[in-house]
Parts: sequence; structure tokens; C-alpha cells
Amino acid sequence: MGATLLVAGRLLSIWIPVSKPLWTTSFAVLMAGLASLWMGFWYWVVDVRQWTRPFRPLEILGMNAIAAYIVSMLGVHIALVHVFGPNLYEVFLEVASPANASLAYAVTWLLAVYAFAWFMYRRRWFLRF
Repeated sequence: MGATLLVAGRLLSIWIPVSKPLWTTSFAVLMAGLASLWMGFWYWVVDVRQWTRPFRPLEILGMNAIAAYIVSMLGVHIALVHVFGPNLYEVFLEVASPANASLAYAVTWLLAVYAFAWFMYRRRWFLRF
């Protein structure tokens, strides 16, 4: 089905150009086909072939996705406060270019949120609604 949608999107692009900002029909069909193919691939990798070990961090984050989101939204504002001097981004900016400092800040924050989710996972605390 994904390949059919992909081909249909390419055929539609002859008459309706693929344009993301306009969300044209050809773009929507093309992306639905691409998403279906990727979903099928990852289903085959994780569920059929049982290659789950490399994806364990994603499982841990997914088990407490709501809690991870809440912590990330609350903590992002704390990390930007100048209470104890420069904020975390400015610390990284002293040793890296702006692009690399931004990446280092994002990775550090993701690791902090993951550590929180891992702690909850180890204690078998799951936030569900």
C-alpha cells in the first residue's frame, strides 16, 4: 500500500506540484506512502525480526512519554535562568560555535530527560492518562 501511495503521489505531481507549504494533494499522498513504507520497515525490524535491544532507550522514553514531556517543558525554562551565572547554552557557547553549542545544549537536555524517564522506568512508575 505504501508503494502504491508513493507511485500515486509521483503521478499526481505531474498535474499538481508537490508543495509542502501548500499541503497539496500530491504532497499528502506522497508523504503517506513514504510514512507507510517506513512504518512497515520498522515493524519488520522490531516486531518481526525481534531486534529490540538498540531501541530500548526509545521504549523507556515511550513508557513515560507524558512525564518526559512535562519535565522537558518545565526544565527548559529552568535551564535558561541566570540564577547561578550563565545559563547552560552560554556555557557551551564559550567552547563551541553557536550551532555546536545549540546541539550540545539539546543533547544534554535530552540526556537529562532520559535519565528522569529511566529512573521512573526502573521504579516501575508509569504516568498514564
